[in-house]
Amino acid sequence: QRVFRSGDLENKAEPRWKFRSSRETGHFGTGFYFFGTKEQADKYDARDVSELDIDKYNLAKATKELHQALRVINDRYNKYYTDEAVDELKKDPLRQAVPAVFIEEVAEAAGMGVISEAKAEAAATEVTKALTKDGNPAFGDSVSTLVMKSLGFDGVNAVGTSLDNSKYGTVIYDLKEEIAPRQQLSDIA
Repeated sequence: QRVFRSGDLENKAEPRWKFRSSRETGHFGTGFYFFGTKEQADKYDARDVSELDIDKYNLAKATKELHQALRVINDRYNKYYTDEAVDELKKDPLRQAVPAVFIEEVAEAAGMGVISEAKAEAAATEVTKALTKDGNPAFGDSVSTLVMKSLGFDGVNAVGTSLDNSKYGTVIYDLKEEIAPRQQLSDIA
């Protein structure tokens, strides 16, 4: 399955700092956003269109329930874009940045069904580790992205749904180098 992006495959959209205040879009995560058709990407703006085959990615199906569950996480835990908030988290090694109960809700909304408490706790620990690693937290992955990655997802697929649009869209968190094309369609003769 191929998807189309208005823009390059170099710069991710929706970094963590964008969630410092409540917003409507981008809750499927930090990454590369795509449309299901080239025509949608062409209409979006004047940038060159990039294309990607998403068959090798583990993607959750885009639903409004999943978007809402991820929005709750971003709204509740949006403070982790500051150095101060991340430093506070580092001081308490037993504290979870996102409680396991919220991760369980995301897992269910992502179509995984009910996950074990151990799996939810492991995912919560993974999110906390990702948030507290060194680097500029403002430009890191959003908290919703870290939750989805901790559950084993590479992104969210909106193709063929009512969410295949510029408000929601398909997102790939990290491009796989072996399958990531680096050319825009307009560059192909």
